Amino acid sequence: MNLKDILNNVLSQSGFLERGSFTTASDPDSLQMVAIANRAAYEIRDYFKWTELRKQAEINIQPGQSRYQLPADFQDLVPNSAWEGDGERQVEWPVPDGRWFMYKFTSYSAGGTYRIRKYGDEIEVISDAEDSTAFSYEYISKWVVQDAQGARKESFTADDDEFILDDQVLVLGIQAHWAQTKLMPQYQEWYANYNRKMQEAIGRSSSGKTIGGFQRGMGRRSPYYPTWQK
Repeated sequence: MNLKDILNNVLSQSGFLERGSFTTASDPDSLQMVAIANRAAYEIRDYFKWTELRKQAEINIQPGQSRYQLPADFQDLVPNSAWEGDGERQVEWPVPDGRWFMYKFTSYSAGGTYRIRKYGDEIEVISDAEDSTAFSYEYISKWVVQDAQGARKESFTADDDEFILDDQVLVLGIQAHWAQTKLMPQYQEWYANYNRKMQEAIGRSSSGKTIGGFQRGMGRRSPYYPTWQK
């Protein structure tokens, strides 16, 4: 479904008439629904390290250069995924602050290992290696929206934009937040539906079941958590 279909689905399920457009509409209610859609999309994106958002990248390390630009859509590193060359040696990323400054300001030898920390939208590298090399890693993209031409971006800006993750989770997320914004009495029930659907999507993404416990996110406890994590 595209954004227009998703928002009209929310309206239909909530007992309201569907609309012809949202992002180009002039009425504040339609524009509010677009804003809520983006809020819910960010919330879903940040709730779990979705395998659907994993991407691979490579950085070419040059002797004497310490800063390198991360991909524009970089959000989180996939833990333990950074390796030099074809799996020759694991790259230490991220390095805890205490050890980082020890490596940087003392004569401690890095032993040829690349040690990295994130620095804004860049990474900073410490190494005593004298040859250029490349290391590859996996990361979680923050771009969860796709336009009609297939280009990915961070938020909804057009009615024909599509959500990369589960459409039904987004429908329920928008419905819950929209109902809360409008002070509808049923928002708590809709929020519970949203939580349940979120956990089902996590189970599919991680190939694991969910059992009792709680998962972080959405400002409240959930009665589920994954049996294992990536």
